[in-house]
Amino acid sequence: MKNIRDKKRILILVLSTVILIPVMLPLFSPNVYGTADGLAHKFRLMSFTRSLTEGNLRVRWLSDQALNFGSPIFLFNYLLPYYVTSIFKLSGFDIRASVQIYQGLTLVMSFIFMFLLAEKLRGKTAGIIAAVVYTYAPYHLLTIYLYEGWGEMTAFVYPPLILYLALRLKETQGKAIPFVLLTLSWFLFILSHNVSVLIYTPILLLLGATLYRFTLAPMLLYINSFISASIISSFFTLPAIFLNNLTAYPSLISKEMGMRGSYYKSLEIQLMTSLETIKTGIAKYYDFTAGLPILFLILLFPAIYLLTRRRKTPFNGKGQNTGNNKVFLLALYILFILCLFLTTLQSDFIWSKLTFLKFIVYPFRMLSPVTFLGSLLAGLLFFGRRQAAVIIVILAVIAGYPYTKAWVEIFPFGDDYFSQPQTFLLAPGTLKNMATAEFLPVNVSIPYILEVEKNYLETGKLPEKFEFLQPVKINRQETGVEKLSVEYSSPSDNTLTVNSFYFPNWKAIIDNKEAAIRNDPNGRMQIQIPAGRHLVKLYFSYSQTEKVANMITIAGLLILGGELIWLRKLKLRF
Repeated sequence: MKNIRDKKRILILVLSTVILIPVMLPLFSPNVYGTADGLAHKFRLMSFTRSLTEGNLRVRWLSDQALNFGSPIFLFNYLLPYYVTSIFKLSGFDIRASVQIYQGLTLVMSFIFMFLLAEKLRGKTAGIIAAVVYTYAPYHLLTIYLYEGWGEMTAFVYPPLILYLALRLKETQGKAIPFVLLTLSWFLFILSHNVSVLIYTPILLLLGATLYRFTLAPMLLYINSFISASIISSFFTLPAIFLNNLTAYPSLISKEMGMRGSYYKSLEIQLMTSLETIKTGIAKYYDFTAGLPILFLILLFPAIYLLTRRRKTPFNGKGQNTGNNKVFLLALYILFILCLFLTTLQSDFIWSKLTFLKFIVYPFRMLSPVTFLGSLLAGLLFFGRRQAAVIIVILAVIAGYPYTKAWVEIFPFGDDYFSQPQTFLLAPGTLKNMATAEFLPVNVSIPYILEVEKNYLETGKLPEKFEFLQPVKINRQETGVEKLSVEYSSPSDNTLTVNSFYFPNWKAIIDNKEAAIRNDPNGRMQIQIPAGRHLVKLYFSYSQTEKVANMITIAGLLILGGELIWLRKLKLRF
């Protein structure tokens, strides 16, 4: 028996490798893909790693953004993809390779965790089917090969992992280690992509409850893992929620929501898009679709469900009844249809009434949970139908593979390109958006930045970091990411303008005494300074909101430690 199991494991490993190679190999190009957001992410990564090397473990301010005027982007933007990619960058890989390794990892982990979830529910065949459909799903590959959305591609990893660990938690009767792993997965998910967490949380909580047959004890433990992760991640989530009105981001949301009608994707458009990409063999920027295998489930699921309504097949292949088979399948399908409906124009009345949906911004983003739910459904439905399973797998590969041959520009850019000053609107020498404006402080003058950028493109020169109204002698100066200083000698009282944008976190000290900072008309920092020889220091401090959030995170860690001690002592029986 052991030899048979070992052979099966080897066969699955070989099969998985064969399946993953075609979808991953195109990533490792010797050049940089000109994706929608990729160049902006790589410029940010260079600033992010610089901040890390200066000792800022909690990166918040990027001084290189917007022509070195800076931006508090990582007070609000997801963190995990940058931390992980920075590990590869700081290990000696160039930016191109660091990003490619990270993208490949997200694909591999998405495949593995979806396989583990579907295998746990209905065996290895179901695992392979679900993992292939999930990995090759057009929307999944579009986030990597066309848009290079670091947050969204990362978010694909966690939904199957969370549900898999939810099953493990039930199997182990709420043991401490599975609970820790589940809480950690929720925590990493929260740091991966703000929007995806908003989309997936109600879906995952409902599916978890369904898997537990709405049994109170495991449900409470499962919900508790999410609450614990939310508390621990407060250091990021609370400032992101309560301070974003200090940036231009709310204005961006309002503007984009005003164009919501152009972001819907009807079923007809999705079907035609999938057929067209298969026909041409190349995917383009607006080729949003769930893909043929997943779309076919709209009709296939009711037929198969009715045919098998009298079967009493347990979820997994070992005969352990881990949940109510039919109820879970039905919940998957209902959520699948609902998410698919939210991508269509007919759902506009829902988007208009539920104000929290505005943070999702683009209705086509609901194709992410459609992909997850549809892939899992495919595995659970076709696990015992070999011929149908082979057709679904082949169709998934055919429908998804064109997205690895995306219609994008190819650039011969190296690290030196991403080390140059970060322009405001477009990446240098390209038509690619730098995605800078939405996270700038709210009082920044856009016409002023455009004027500076125009001058920079003509002369190659940027403003000096420190500008004095009256002539002074600068004895020494330092320009770090979150710390600046200048020692000057001035014959009279003076005005210092710092060519970094003002944000309330910035504090100024003149000779160990705090000084007031004000906005100049363009949004830069301005300080009144005394005559004589003095040292001005500026540092990016922690706001009161951040301090409270950090305390909540620490309290959450202590509470989690107490919960683990409690779980180790308590003998739960579900």
